[in-house]
Formats: sequence, structure tokens, C-alpha cells
Amino acid sequence: MKINTLSNFLLISGITLSTCRKIIVHPSDLTKSDIENIQKIELCDNDDDCGPYSYCGSYILESNVFGKDTGNMKYTKGIVNKYCIYKDFLCPEDENAKCHYIDEIYKYSYDDDFYPIINTCLKEQVEEGTCKTKKCESDQDCYSGTCYSNSCITISPIYKCEQFDLSKRRDNQYDLIGRKEDINKRFSCSKIDNMKCNNNSECTKYCKNGYCSWEIQGDSYFQVLRNSLKLLREVVFSTAIVLLLIAVLVIIFYFKEKRDKKKREQANKKQDKKKQANKKQDKKKQAKNKKD
Repeated sequence: MKINTLSNFLLISGITLSTCRKIIVHPSDLTKSDIENIQKIELCDNDDDCGPYSYCGSYILESNVFGKDTGNMKYTKGIVNKYCIYKDFLCPEDENAKCHYIDEIYKYSYDDDFYPIINTCLKEQVEEGTCKTKKCESDQDCYSGTCYSNSCITISPIYKCEQFDLSKRRDNQYDLIGRKEDINKRFSCSKIDNMKCNNNSECTKYCKNGYCSWEIQGDSYFQVLRNSLKLLREVVFSTAIVLLLIAVLVIIFYFKEKRDKKKREQANKKQDKKKQANKKQDKKKQAKNKKD
């Protein structure tokens, strides 16, 4: 994977692409291990109270601090406080490689001008038609660093590190997919969608059919689309075959009817000629009888 080369690209792109593209992924000084080891809860009044890659946000109850070191910012007992929220990080599998943080606006916007493309497939998925990303034109368009058949692909897993919502966490609590949450951890670093997996604990959401997916059951969007198109093709093909058979039968019936009609006409003509011949013979017999 070419994520290490992405940092240089991002630094350059800030100048060369700023007028036409919005860069949403930026280099950080943290590795995945650094992020997973963050434990301190920083209470704050505004963004200036927070360190790099974080901002002052969600409220947190004093009872949810779990007795952790809150740094210089002291919470007020019985009062709802705000705390520093870290941005989401994307990390390569290499433990020594630096992660990139994602602009928060990416979570709430569908702007197609945002680059690089974060969604990533495996090469085999693209070839099988089960995965597709926003269209890429070059390797630089992709966070993974590789554009293949107009989709971003990766060989090594990509991880997304997200901070737990401390305002909702409780001891002995389980997440939506049945994983017990460790209140001593601030971050969850899991594989993004379409990465290979063995169980749910490896993924941001679910492990389905050996790949990470945000859906707990049923087929993915692309699988549904692929199956729908396949079904549509089968319906169109079957309909075309039926119509062709009907057309062939109509043509056969038409020519058969035309041939039978011609045969009937010919038979009728023969009968008419035979009748006329019989009449002539009868007239001759009658004339002969009169002479006699």
C-alpha cells in the first residue's frame, strides 16, 4: 500500500489542488498504537483548551469520567462538562506508519469534490463486481494510493480509529454488535468496510461473508445492484426469447395457413373443373339420347 507516499501528495495537493478539490485527509504525527494508548480525558471550555487533532465538543457527565486524569482542566461536580473530542483517524496496518486524520465536515457532507477517496475495495472484489468506490482517475485520487479499474483498492488492511462517545459509556457496557467495551480505552481501531475479517471484533461494524461491512444482514448495496441488474438481464433475455418464439410461431402459422389456403383453392379449382367436365359429359349423353 502506498499510504506513506500520500503524505507528500497531500502537502503538494494543498497548493496545487486547493482551487478545485477539497482535501479531507491530513497527515498526523500519531501511529495506530499512539492513538490506542490515549487515555487522558481533557475537559474544556473551547477549542483552545484542546490539543492537536481534537476540538471542544460533546457534553460529558461528571459520573462518566471514571476517575481518570482530566489534566489541568478540572470538572465541576454535578455540572455537565464539555471534553476534547479527537477527530477520526485512518491508519495503515504497519504499526510504525503514521496515521491521517479526517476533517469533521466529511461526516456531514456528500460533496463529490472531497479527496482523496477514502472508501476502498480489494482487487478481487472489483474484479468480481461486488465492490465499487467513487470513480478514481489516478493513484493520487485514492487514500490507499492505488486506483484500479476506476475504483480505489488496497492490498493491506486499512483501519479507522474512532473515539468512544464518553457521554454515553458505562462500565460493563456492550456495543451494538455485542462487543464488551473497555472503559479504560478511549479509541476503537478497526478495519474499514471491505477489508477481510474473521469476526465482528475486527471491523468497524460487522464481519459478513469474510469481509467487513456496515450492514448486519442481507447483501451489500453493490451486491443488490449487481443481483438486480443480473435479474433484469435475465428477465429481458427471457422476454426476448418468448417474443421471438411467439414471432416464429406466428410466422409459421401464417405461412402454413397461406399454404393450406392455396391447397384448398387448388382443390376447389380441381373440383370445379371436374364438375364442369361432368356437366359436359352429361350434356353430350343427353344430346345423344335425343338423336336416338
